[in-house]
Amino acid sequence: QDSRRVQSLLNAFAHPAKLERLPAGALRDRLAILQGHVGAARWAQAATLLQHLAPEAGGDVAMKAGLYRLQHDPALPRLLRLEALQADAEVRRYQSLWERQGPPANSHAAAREGAAGRLRGNNVESMTKDSLQALAGCLNTVAAGQPYRVVTAMYVPAALAAHQEGGKTEWDAVLLRQVSDEPLWDICLLVEAKASPDSVSTDFPRLLRGLKVLSQADPARHYAFKAREGIFDLRGVSLQSLPTEADAVGRCVLYSSDAPAERHPRLLSAAARMQLLSSPECLGFAMALAEGWPADARSLEVLWEQLVGAPQWQALLGQYEVIRRARELMVHVDDLMATARACGE
Repeated sequence: QDSRRVQSLLNAFAHPAKLERLPAGALRDRLAILQGHVGAARWAQAATLLQHLAPEAGGDVAMKAGLYRLQHDPALPRLLRLEALQADAEVRRYQSLWERQGPPANSHAAAREGAAGRLRGNNVESMTKDSLQALAGCLNTVAAGQPYRVVTAMYVPAALAAHQEGGKTEWDAVLLRQVSDEPLWDICLLVEAKASPDSVSTDFPRLLRGLKVLSQADPARHYAFKAREGIFDLRGVSLQSLPTEADAVGRCVLYSSDAPAERHPRLLSAAARMQLLSSPECLGFAMALAEGWPADARSLEVLWEQLVGAPQWQALLGQYEVIRRARELMVHVDDLMATARACGE
């Protein structure tokens, strides 16, 4: 943000297009060099050059004002401070530890990783849709008609979603069955596509809340759900009958993923692991190990006692059960397609 601020202040009086209109000479050359320093984040060199540019601006009032604003804006000192810290050995060590957790936020690497993740997620959704369509085709053959169809990105209407808190309001892929000539539809199967198995345990509580939202439907009404394929009227009585308990949702919900099977699934989510490892007791124990001090595991007994009884740890204690139930709903997209094809045979 600070670098964009400095670049904007510089462009206000020394944009490359403006430099072309300046007379050839030392001032234009120095401003071009300043643009190069700022573009390459060479803040110390940019600050040094700025100190010598003001006398060279001559009678150009606008340029002098621009140079003054740039020199005295608080963004430049902050960037200078960051550049100085980059040379510190302890800072570099600290950054290397952060880099092990993944690319920094808002960096180009993070953007590339995010784009790759979205692409993989889109691929899983596409394969899930293809599998469900194959299953719908098989069911339609048995039913001697076209009562089954698949919709994607199905949004819960405002009439149901208005008062929910934190529940799922969009479903990735849904298998519907037509129940009348109007037409009206019932939900047969809801499938959520996930590129990462870890995200399933995080999503599961939202999924349960989303099912509770659907189950609050008025059985005497029908509700218009918008999907990529159009608008579909779903019967309230069908929505009301959806299971909402964690041990029963497997009747109508699946998670699909293209990730390979894990030999040793994690017993805690990433957020829960971070919460545990960030406790004062764990940090003190880790610091003792890192500094070569005597590290007594009994110092962690205080944390263990807190885990058993303190309210702030209750969600963490329930993590294993959440993960277990969520993983029971997982199916690989290849297996989902294989099942659909086997049904057709």
